[in-house]
Amino acid sequence: MEWSKIKNIILLMLVTVNIFLLVLMVSRQVRSDRYTEDARQSAIEVLKQNGISADKDQIPWEKSLPPLTMSRDTEQEKSAAAALLGECTQSWQGGVYRYSGEKGTVQFSRSGEFSGTFSADAYPLNGTPMEDYALRCLSLIGFQGEVIGMVCQDDSVSVSVRQLYEGVPVFSCVATLVYENDCLISISDGSRRLTGTPKTAVGTQSLSMVTVLLRFLEGTNELGDVCTSLESITAGYTFTSGLADPITLTPTWHVSTDIGEYYLDGVTGKLERAK
Repeated sequence: MEWSKIKNIILLMLVTVNIFLLVLMVSRQVRSDRYTEDARQSAIEVLKQNGISADKDQIPWEKSLPPLTMSRDTEQEKSAAAALLGECTQSWQGGVYRYSGEKGTVQFSRSGEFSGTFSADAYPLNGTPMEDYALRCLSLIGFQGEVIGMVCQDDSVSVSVRQLYEGVPVFSCVATLVYENDCLISISDGSRRLTGTPKTAVGTQSLSMVTVLLRFLEGTNELGDVCTSLESITAGYTFTSGLADPITLTPTWHVSTDIGEYYLDGVTGKLERAK
């Protein structure tokens, strides 16, 4: 047999094998997609059977956040202090770094808590809306966020900003900025920020959305709560710090219902009422 004919036969066999593998791969993907769709529909049906309505199209099925860890970055804190105060001096006590300068003082702790007090003329609004000014001021220290509230009390106004990490809310990291006489005068005690650069945690996985829904149902039963409508589910993180590094950022689902709001741990499935 001529070599050209042998070569054509070999090419035909290769093409046939490739077509077979492609069909096999597509078939497996179709079965996988069908299984995924069936699992999602089953989760909605289980909620419905337990008296909870949920709009399937409003569930963020594809959203998944990895568990993260980070270590405290004191150099980052030093840079943040310089951004707020300019030239400043540093002191340390019990894990808290305190920085002082002409514009005021700021301090940072390992837990992520930070606060500051500023001289009356350090940060005048000059006509800038308080919400915009808060976002701009916090961006100086690498705190990207979203305004979640504003409270007026006597002669002061407080603006609360929740930190975002890659566009996702960190539910436990909120800074409150206080204004008086059209000037920023302080960042309140109890304000919290990420203390370093997060990295993907090794050996820990997040729950699928199907499992999240079932854990939500289980959790409400354990709490003795009776809700009839699941209104929204938002992905985010909660910040947990211990006595030593690493610090943990846990994937967390904020669940809004007709009777209240909850946080569900995206790794363990534990459900807690939002405070």
